[in-house]
Amino acid sequence: MSKLDINSNEYWDERFINDWEEMDGHQQTNFFVDILMNNLPEWMKNTLQGNVTVCDAGCAEGQGAYKFKQKYQTINIDGIDFSEVAIEKAKELYPDIRFFKDDIYNLSKFYDIIFTSNVLEHFNNPFEIVEKLLEKTKQHLIIMVPFQEVERLSEHFYTFNYDSFPIGINEFVVSYFKEIDCRLIQNSLWDGKQAVVIYTKQTLLTEKNNISSIVTLSSDLEYMKSVNERLHEQKREILRLSDWGSELSREVKEKDSLIEELNVKVEKISAFVQKQQIDLEDKDQLILDQNQKINEVSLWGKSLYEQILEKNQIIEELNKKIEEVSTYIRENINGTD
Repeated sequence: MSKLDINSNEYWDERFINDWEEMDGHQQTNFFVDILMNNLPEWMKNTLQGNVTVCDAGCAEGQGAYKFKQKYQTINIDGIDFSEVAIEKAKELYPDIRFFKDDIYNLSKFYDIIFTSNVLEHFNNPFEIVEKLLEKTKQHLIIMVPFQEVERLSEHFYTFNYDSFPIGINEFVVSYFKEIDCRLIQNSLWDGKQAVVIYTKQTLLTEKNNISSIVTLSSDLEYMKSVNERLHEQKREILRLSDWGSELSREVKEKDSLIEELNVKVEKISAFVQKQQIDLEDKDQLILDQNQKINEVSLWGKSLYEQILEKNQIIEELNKKIEEVSTYIRENINGTD
């Protein structure tokens, strides 16, 4: 089935009929929802203890909505999906929860809280959906998506990074951001990272998630974005420089070794930066640590650049020798002919 069909009703109906359970769909949904609930901020957990209306947008066969209802028994929760097959299975599995087919681009109801887990990456322009969901959100929109998924699954059309999430969308602002490295979780079902993002209506901001915190979060995200961009640019430059000496085996081996060492350093810094939680109270120490690590990368980059200059000098000398040999051949051997 082609990529163009992936988001169609027919595609997902076929998936839910034929291989959803075979491909561990239930286990994956449970895994992701557990991650989501375990990484919500305390103020959101407290909010969910109240009598609020909640929607699981893109509920598949209902495991997420069921887990939320088990954890937060006072909520009034709906599960919606555009696959009729998934909805019917959800109704069979969890008859005490309301499930119905609905359009994620135009929900038929308003909710205090909407959450969507591992849905948005299946769309080319996920923030069109985010805006539509916010139109039906009274308080908070909770999003969980794969984060920095460089090698995407065939069903995933969008890669989320630090700069993907607008700080403000209409009347809503980012009130919470956290990335989770699932590779560090025992028996993980996701070989990568996930990001949890909450958009909150500005009129509901409290001391726990106030506007000054949002401004700080914006600054931190911009800083993380710039660090990430610089690290990627360094990697691209290293690869470009490596190609220059590809015809000289000894120099290439030395250069590749240096590049590998630098990439290890870059990955360590990237992992360090990515694993840091956006902790507003500790942001000064976080920025200091990141700057120190980036300086280390810059020193390694300078060292590599000096090595490349040496390699280029060697190449230039070899080219001169080749030219001398070519001249000798032309003058002597060709002359003999």
